[in-house]
Amino acid sequence: MENRLITKILDSVPAHIKPINYLMDTLDIGRESAYRRLRGEIPFTLKEASQLSLELGFSMDTVVCEKRINRIFLDVLTEHPDLSKRFLNMLQKYCSVVSQISKDNHSEILSVRNRLPLSILIQNEYLFKFYYYNYIYQNGNPDNRLFADTVIPEEITSYCKEFLSHMPDINTFCYIINSRSFFLSFCREIQYCYSRNLITLDEVRTLQNTLHDTLNYIMRLLETGEDGTNNIFFYLSYTEVSTNSACISFGDNIISQFWIYYNYFIEIRNSEICYMHRNWFNTMKKSSILITKSNEIFQSKFLGQQRYHIDSITEEFMYL
Repeated sequence: MENRLITKILDSVPAHIKPINYLMDTLDIGRESAYRRLRGEIPFTLKEASQLSLELGFSMDTVVCEKRINRIFLDVLTEHPDLSKRFLNMLQKYCSVVSQISKDNHSEILSVRNRLPLSILIQNEYLFKFYYYNYIYQNGNPDNRLFADTVIPEEITSYCKEFLSHMPDINTFCYIINSRSFFLSFCREIQYCYSRNLITLDEVRTLQNTLHDTLNYIMRLLETGEDGTNNIFFYLSYTEVSTNSACISFGDNIISQFWIYYNYFIEIRNSEICYMHRNWFNTMKKSSILITKSNEIFQSKFLGQQRYHIDSITEEFMYL
């Protein structure tokens, strides 16, 4: 297995970079340690192999066994006792994936959503602040910590900027969404915090205004089908979207991600599973309606429904 891993690394390192230099920079090891790993004298640790698999875009399945296997490796974010560090780990993971796919001119992200994705929320600092706050609140010990007291660590802000810097280089985004819950989930979370007096009415009003700005941004995407260099497609699903997932294609690589809850996702790089996942997306399109640059009646109904959810945050308890 070690020989297969070495071969896979050598085949995957970009041609213009020396493998020794790549290992030294990526794994933060000395030249001699890098040489000894490539000669097979020192085995790569599981952490090193996983990191190289992620950075170079190859599947550990192909390393573990040359033949077809019935079990696959799942890359899952692990827990961290510090919630802020845990969130940072999650964001680093997102940035790593986005960095990889942005290097390909024909990259594509297919996504099925029942809630607003991070790729949209991260574009507004105030919405992202609430996203971060709600993450800390829901995953920690629920107390009376106020939204106003939330400070986003500088390191997280830095990764947000990195994430956004790669977004224009992704060729195509295709969203299949559940129109009933797309904005509703986020609005319910705001409403819950407001009902607990964790967030003030003025802060809610600000969030409502920024959500309306986001909805106007989506309306422009529906009208034009593009955002700068990105091609954007929105489909409304006729069937219920019970979970969030994404299938990402770039170069000869394909990745599937499945969100187990809120921010945490399982990542799969087994090509057979990923192509099955992409075929499922194409099946979902058949039972969905395209509202980008078409179907103005459905566009109008969708936008009106989201505006109602935003305006209702302080009016009635949507979660009852």
